[in-house]
Amino acid sequence: MKIHTSGKIDMTVLYAVLAQTTDGVRFERCDKAGSRSHRHGFEVTLSSDGTPDRDGTPRNRPVNAGTSRYLDRFTLPKAASYADWGRFLAALFEIDPDAKCPYYAGREDFHAKTAGAFLSLATA
Repeated sequence: MKIHTSGKIDMTVLYAVLAQTTDGVRFERCDKAGSRSHRHGFEVTLSSDGTPDRDGTPRNRPVNAGTSRYLDRFTLPKAASYADWGRFLAALFEIDPDAKCPYYAGREDFHAKTAGAFLSLATA
């Protein structure tokens, strides 16, 4: 996922937010990238160790490997859950309300589209 930020978020912040908001989740990819709309951009992919997340949601789905028939899908890392992504993004939007990513145009849009599911985490 491409995340665009206004400069309040850097690599150190990304790693700190991930550690504070999730258990058993790691960056499969976390690279600096350009952004035409914001000061900084990051390409981020989360994966998990396959254990249930904090809400008890199973994380047993492999990451999307595209259509390659040469990959053994049983050896692929497990995808982070919707809740993992939600907690991670909610924390980022609290730091930089004007950040955006492909699905959310900022903090208000994020909370509106997720029906406030992660609002309690943002105000905690």
